Amino acid sequence: MKPVVAVVIMIKLLVFLLLSLTLSAQIPVGSWRVHPDFLDAKGLEIVEEKVYCYSENGFFVYDINQKEAVILSKIDGLASMSISALKYIQSKQLLLIGYQNGEVDFAKINKDGSIKAITSISTFLESNEIIGSKKINDFDFFGEIIYTATDFGIAILSFEKNEVVDLYRLYQSDLSLAILKIKVLSENDIKVQTLKGVFESKVEKGINLKDFANWQSSNYQGFNLNLGQNVLSQKVDSKGNTWQALRDNGFFNLTNQSSITPASVNQKTESLHILNQKIIAQSATQLKQFLEENWIDLEESKRFDKDKLIDASKNEWSISFGDLVAYNPTTAQTRRFGSYNSSFINGDVISLNFDRVGALWIGTTNGVSVLDNPSEVFSKAATFFQPESNNKRLFFQEKVFALAFDAANRKWVGTSSGVYFLDENNVNLSTFNIENSPLPSNEAISIAIDDASGEVFFLSNGLVLSYRSDATTPSESLANYVIFPNPVTPNFQGVVTFSGLTDKSTIKVIDFSGRVLKELQSNGGTTSWNLLDNNGRTAETGIYFVLMQSEDKTEKLIGKLAIVR
Repeated sequence: MKPVVAVVIMIKLLVFLLLSLTLSAQIPVGSWRVHPDFLDAKGLEIVEEKVYCYSENGFFVYDINQKEAVILSKIDGLASMSISALKYIQSKQLLLIGYQNGEVDFAKINKDGSIKAITSISTFLESNEIIGSKKINDFDFFGEIIYTATDFGIAILSFEKNEVVDLYRLYQSDLSLAILKIKVLSENDIKVQTLKGVFESKVEKGINLKDFANWQSSNYQGFNLNLGQNVLSQKVDSKGNTWQALRDNGFFNLTNQSSITPASVNQKTESLHILNQKIIAQSATQLKQFLEENWIDLEESKRFDKDKLIDASKNEWSISFGDLVAYNPTTAQTRRFGSYNSSFINGDVISLNFDRVGALWIGTTNGVSVLDNPSEVFSKAATFFQPESNNKRLFFQEKVFALAFDAANRKWVGTSSGVYFLDENNVNLSTFNIENSPLPSNEAISIAIDDASGEVFFLSNGLVLSYRSDATTPSESLANYVIFPNPVTPNFQGVVTFSGLTDKSTIKVIDFSGRVLKELQSNGGTTSWNLLDNNGRTAETGIYFVLMQSEDKTEKLIGKLAIVR
């Protein structure tokens, strides 16, 4: 057997063995995923062999033949996460997706019902002329024209140009009417439903639809489907199956009486917490725990107070009317701090958390402050300071809604302009906002970190979502290391993660000739590699040795990594 052929066979065999050990549920470092609430379903649409269903902050597609649901989000190219209207136009193989913020997606559809490509229109979102709500409520079409019902009137869209070509705003007694539903029955017959009733008009040359005098009250009953109190949408597929979007009960197959709501957090989450080193999502009525890649109900009577912490001396720290309050339950002593008695606290206190060395970080409506000695607050003078970065106050004139610290004591900070990821010296490593991430809003009001996986969970505009970072709690030994993904397949675009390491381990990636491609150091128990060698060249197909060594050099292990290009 030729040496080259033998190497190829060996690589394929190793790839097969490694694939059998890969955990498909894991996400790579640098990746996002969303955890929506699908129980409060709002609407659905049959698209060829698939059903698309949306809720207040979630969207998924269900394959009727494979009986599988896939969650969709901004990660997949959607403009937003707050969908408010859905319409499939089969003749055009086009799925229209409308959003609460006024954006519209034109999703081109493949023959099997999957999305081929998405084009977004943000004309309404960016318009300064439209005051008030820009929500998209409904779509209908006739010929080459798409009629769009919105909170600000009727928008006319073009199939050919994928753009807005006209806008009709209907005024009654100087008040703009929100158009809730729209139906175009023929080339010149249009009906609309408003809070003031149903109106109709003719679409003819010489009739100005912008003039409310050209609209008449109508007895059209087509908008009143009487599906039932909790049935918000109902459609029948080509096989005769009836599908429903149900209030509080999600996605339902009426034909065989089965609920097919995808597994997710499925509650209206109000805050995120840590309990026994696990992520907890808290709603007004229940707790969910993220365990083994699933959200499960937590039988726990305890309610979490996101504004209450306990330090090493058992002092209780809380927020009261914008002040920072310390309370000693043993002596009943209390101390209050605010902008009126501390020059280091500017603005109202709105968030708190301890870093990994015990300092108390205080988020305010005007940046952050730090209390170095919280456990000594009743025995010594409180030593506050305002952290800086590049000789500027950290988050000056920013609202700081949430603070969290990973296993490497790096900071995740939710502000009014986005989420910031800072190192121990307050150097900004990354910034996430609505422009460059799946975040539905720039404001993340709650942040919690899973130290075991390095996954950082955020709550933004009611949506729970997470991002996998490269810092985890260090292991006591290297014995349980994990290399993920392994193998690296041709379509993989991310980074390779080495986890289960001891603190500040050294990792060397070595090829068959003994050349060191890359040397890394772990953040806590994890580090990652972007698949570039020391000269910036992409690692080629092959099997590589991974040499792992503890900081004190007392432990050393060798693993293998397969890369297939």
